Amino acid sequence: MQKVTIHRDRVIIEYIGCDDPVVIPATLVRCSGEKRKLSPSPSDAALIKLIVRAHQANRALADPTNPTVEATATSMAVSTRYFCSLLRLAHLTPDITTAILDGRQPAHLNRQFLARINNLPIDWQGPREMLGFA
Repeated sequence: MQKVTIHRDRVIIEYIGCDDPVVIPATLVRCSGEKRKLSPSPSDAALIKLIVRAHQANRALADPTNPTVEATATSMAVSTRYFCSLLRLAHLTPDITTAILDGRQPAHLNRQFLARINNLPIDWQGPREMLGFA
C-alpha cells in the first residue's frame, strides 16, 4: 500500500505498482462525542436499538399488568422521563423508522441526538423536517 485517502463519502487506497486505486464507498459519521468512524454502511446499531427499545416501551404500556406510566417504566428498569422519551420515538413516521433501520438516516442523526429530542412535533411532516428527512 502506498497511500490511503479518506474522503467524506469514500476511501481511496492506492497500491505500489498498481495504476488503478481501490475506491470503497463509506460514510464519515460522528460516534460518541468527537470520535469519528468510517463506515461502509451508515447503519447505526445503537440508533436501531433505541428504536427497538421505543417500540418495546410502547407495547409494555399497552400491557394491562402495567397500570401506570411509572409502573411500566419501572418494569423496564428505566426512569419515567426516559420512558416518556422512548414513547415519543415509538411514534415516528413509518418512513423515518424505515430509513433508520435501513441505514439511510442523515449523518448527524445518531442515538444521542435522537434520545435527547423532547420537542418532536406531533404531525408527520414536522419530525421529517426537524430530523433532516425533508
